[in-house]
Amino acid sequence: MCFFEEDGSEAIGIDLGTRNSVVVKFNNKGDYTFLEEHGRQVIKSALYFNSPDDILFGERAEARGLLHPKSLLRCFKRGLTGDTGKLVDGRYQIECNDGTELRLTPKEVSSTFLRNLIDRFNDQNDCNARKLVLTVPAKFGYSLCAALRQAGILDVGMDDVLIVQEPVAAAICYDYEVETIPNDSSLLVYDLGAGTFDVSLLKRKVDGTLEFTDTNGDVHLGGEDFTEKVFIDGKNYFYDNEFFDLDDKNNFDSEEEYAKNIEVLRDVAEKAKEELSLYSQYGKPVTFRQHGKKVDYNWIITKNQFDAMIVSYINRSIEKIDVLLKRNNMTKDDVNRILVVGGSSLIPLVEKKLRDYFGNDDKIVKNSDKELMIGKGAAIIANQIFQEESKTLRDAISFSGMIQKVSDTIGIAIGNSSNIKEIIPRGSKIPFDVTLNYQLNQLVNNENCIDISFHSYDDIEMKNKIIVAHDSNVEYIGKYLSTNVANYHDDDLVKVNVSINNEFIIKVDVEVAGDQLNSGTVRRDGM
Repeated sequence: MCFFEEDGSEAIGIDLGTRNSVVVKFNNKGDYTFLEEHGRQVIKSALYFNSPDDILFGERAEARGLLHPKSLLRCFKRGLTGDTGKLVDGRYQIECNDGTELRLTPKEVSSTFLRNLIDRFNDQNDCNARKLVLTVPAKFGYSLCAALRQAGILDVGMDDVLIVQEPVAAAICYDYEVETIPNDSSLLVYDLGAGTFDVSLLKRKVDGTLEFTDTNGDVHLGGEDFTEKVFIDGKNYFYDNEFFDLDDKNNFDSEEEYAKNIEVLRDVAEKAKEELSLYSQYGKPVTFRQHGKKVDYNWIITKNQFDAMIVSYINRSIEKIDVLLKRNNMTKDDVNRILVVGGSSLIPLVEKKLRDYFGNDDKIVKNSDKELMIGKGAAIIANQIFQEESKTLRDAISFSGMIQKVSDTIGIAIGNSSNIKEIIPRGSKIPFDVTLNYQLNQLVNNENCIDISFHSYDDIEMKNKIIVAHDSNVEYIGKYLSTNVANYHDDDLVKVNVSINNEFIIKVDVEVAGDQLNSGTVRRDGM
């Protein structure tokens, strides 16, 4: 049974993962309530479309997808981060089992999945969740944070949504559940999920304030890359040893038979990756279909072979740690504790490489909750932020004493120019605001509107470069566009106030010659 707020509504936390998700409620007694699926507290991030109105989710979706792969959609979170491999013109093309074709954006898919998670949690636990803390990778773009919050309120129908960075949620859970982070000490959070990797620094200052210091990472590095390596190895094995060519569609009676076999091998690759985190080898018969008949092949892959496939990815993550420490003038010895989270961090090679880098494992937190900690942290924050009666826990978790910072520099391009000027430096504490002064003729476009586009970038990677909007290393956040200003003079003073709040939403207020123009929230076009 859940504990309700005065208006009868609930506050929950969701860790929306690339491969798996966690939904959890934390109550005033310190107990967790999870959404469970066949006894597991981790939910598969998958959808299967029987029709536009009949959608399966989670394990049921994955099981049905083995029979009809074109109707299955998973790892859609990677579409949010710009991985366009499965997108056509920014949309997933889905063939429903009833023959209907759908074209959905990653945000639309995410909203549908979130709505189902919340509905199932409410039904399973007799709750009424109306407020949500949703976690995102630390390197998630600002426009995506704003878009997800908007989706949670407008599309999913929540009363309020708070976006929190995953390492912050993990640190809050660690601080409350494992051990209090001592004053004047630092915590490094290594977060390796299925789709993204983040490494973040948090410091508890002398006054007890927990400060999110800096982050580094890669939104295209994660366990799905490991699965792909195993998948490719499997294809090569069956071709070299069994003369079974999965890449040649002529070996199969139909496109559907070919797609089923690809999905079978991909599912086996995922299972092999998971089992090789626990055992020294994986070896089970793999059943394909060829010309309508079942064909069984044996395939054995050892842990050593698996480690050799993925070691370059793990080394990349260690390099990100090195860059993070150096740009914060820290050494390995300055890190007091290392918190390892994310489903893919269960792979033993991860902790081995961390031990090798730091020289010992004394700093690494012995954590059995790698897959759940971020979701639990989100639930703790939800309980504290949204439930006024949660006074007894406030001193223990003190999210109000948590300082977050922008993870990348934010800059603007004005008028018809594509050159970007920095306005919010990386590492700035949020909430943050700045007022900029211009002459009107600097800001207007060809339609006599004030035109300000917002972009983010890593100032370390872009050091000593002229930064322009079309650079591949620059993320477009969105733009502010005013009403027509033709009645004003070119040399009129324009005051532009830009603010970013705790939910990573950028707002713009513009004043021309003392007149207030339309205010705006910066969103990516189409979001």
